[in-house]
Amino acid sequence: INDLDNKSESPQVFLENYIKRMVKFFEENIEAYTLIINIDSSTVDTLMGDINGYIGDFIGRNIPNTSINPKILGILINGYIYYMTLELFNGTDIKFDEKVEGLINNLNLCF
Repeated sequence: INDLDNKSESPQVFLENYIKRMVKFFEENIEAYTLIINIDSSTVDTLMGDINGYIGDFIGRNIPNTSINPKILGILINGYIYYMTLELFNGTDIKFDEKVEGLINNLNLCF
């Protein structure tokens, strides 16, 4: 995602690009990611803390001057996308693309 860093002309464009990139990441890595979060919690807590810290800093650099906590926003986005991707992976008919567009549209209302 580094190629998205400081490249967008608006928070809305950044969020749309970030969300679509994370959708692709989870679709391509859902099995590995699921294994990571299901291993020993002491390992995962540190790893997830590092990931959430990095993502929060990344979002904060690209959506500056907002009252929204970028770390919480990252956790919300990634958690939602992970859940939706996992449902899709498990064969649940959830209208995935429609849900992703809904996430993008709803988050854009915040900016």
